[in-house]
Amino acid sequence: MSEYEVATLLNELFNSVLNSIETFMTALFAMLITGYLVGPKLTRGMTITVVGLFTGFSALAIFMTAAASRRVAGIILEFDRLAAEGLDLSWIFVLPVTARIVPGAFTSLLVAAYLATLLFFFHSRRRSIGR
Repeated sequence: MSEYEVATLLNELFNSVLNSIETFMTALFAMLITGYLVGPKLTRGMTITVVGLFTGFSALAIFMTAAASRRVAGIILEFDRLAAEGLDLSWIFVLPVTARIVPGAFTSLLVAAYLATLLFFFHSRRRSIGR
């Protein structure tokens, strides 16, 4: 691949990861608002439905983000290989070390956010917060 193709691919993959995270965060905040505003009023069936939908969507978003961030890591390693061949890649802002850290960090962050959201949802169902 040429330098331009790799840079374009890296940009597109970064955008893919950011779009996945943005969509996940939108659903996460919708779940937080649902838990806060109507959590105590939901029946058992509605709660199972809401949590099930959120869990399914979260699993899909987490797996998609993890896969895209692994692809970003591969492109970062490709940049490292191209730099070793003598291409001038001093303009690139990422280091090969990030290729080993970023995929796990993104995935861990999203899993922690998912678990914290479920904890808040069930906590707000037990008692009304602020009342």
